Amino acid sequence: MAEIGRALSELERMAAQYKKAIESLNESEESLELAISGSNGGLWYLSFDPERPDIIPDEIYISPALKRFIGYEDHEFPNSVKAWKERIIPEDLILVNKSAQEHLEGKRDIHKVEYRIYHKDGSIRWIHSRGKIMRDDQGRPKRWAGIDWDITARKKAEEDLKAGKERLQSLSKNLLNKLEAERRHMARELHDEIGQALTAIKINLQSLQRINDPTAFKKRLDDSIGIVERTLNQVRDLSLNLRPSLLDDIGLVPTIRWYADRLFKTTGIAIELKIDEIKKRPPLEIETACFRIVQEALNNIVRHAGAGKITIELRMVDGYLDLEVIDDGIGFDVRHAIEDAQMGKSLGILGMRERAELSGGEIVIESNAGGGTKVKARFPVDMDV
Repeated sequence: MAEIGRALSELERMAAQYKKAIESLNESEESLELAISGSNGGLWYLSFDPERPDIIPDEIYISPALKRFIGYEDHEFPNSVKAWKERIIPEDLILVNKSAQEHLEGKRDIHKVEYRIYHKDGSIRWIHSRGKIMRDDQGRPKRWAGIDWDITARKKAEEDLKAGKERLQSLSKNLLNKLEAERRHMARELHDEIGQALTAIKINLQSLQRINDPTAFKKRLDDSIGIVERTLNQVRDLSLNLRPSLLDDIGLVPTIRWYADRLFKTTGIAIELKIDEIKKRPPLEIETACFRIVQEALNNIVRHAGAGKITIELRMVDGYLDLEVIDDGIGFDVRHAIEDAQMGKSLGILGMRERAELSGGEIVIESNAGGGTKVKARFPVDMDV
């Protein structure tokens, strides 16, 4: 009986030690979980079967924080390697399996991989995973533990930065192409129109030296004066297309009125102006951006919209200068047009957007097939009106 009592006492002591060890392990895991959650990470670990150390088991501990990365509460998602892998995008699963296998075989010091996984709501999340296998004295895998982080926000920022860089490169390329096209156009205008006009004037003036008949002299002089007037108009048009002097001299509103009247006379398209009184001129860079947006929008309407009427609205609202250019034309697919612009097929839409953003503003283009188009730009203006 005494021996049985001693055995029971020893069993109780061992049970107490085991309980204490379990409690200590739980506390350690809770502390680890707390530390990992503080870093916005999620813990996972698994234990290998000693009889089959070369096989990754399916049973795995996935922390609640990690399950929440993909939209699940702890009880909603099983602790299963297979279940987790089934949510990984197939092409990324190849990378995950490759990294895991190479680490298991000792070809990698750590398992490190970034992959995409489906969220419960169907969206895609990015995960950065790092893990390491703990081995016994013979190098056989015993346990594998790791931490995952949700890096979706970082990946989106990287994608946005890349898209912005590509858009800037496309814009710069198209801007250079447009500048070259403008230079070629000006060269042709100067050579073909103005150059020929000046040559004609020179010939007329030389012939005047040999004419004695007053009637013939007057006719040739009148012809020369007419050529000079047409040449002056061509020079003026070239100058106005480059930059209207009205914009610098008297401001945005008169320049828009002048440009609209000029367009009506050349195209016959009715243009309605709804412009509020602006008591104080906005900064020059905002005036320039507004005018160039109007100019580009009107040029697009004339070339593509087939519109019968255009409305231009300009007003000050709560410290913002609001601009709208509306037409009743055939409309277009805005998203498709932006994609074409980013591929270098057109500068117009990107050019308007860049002008607005560089001046601290924003621009929205709304259009539907058969429903016309509306270009809306808004600029913050720090002034009393």
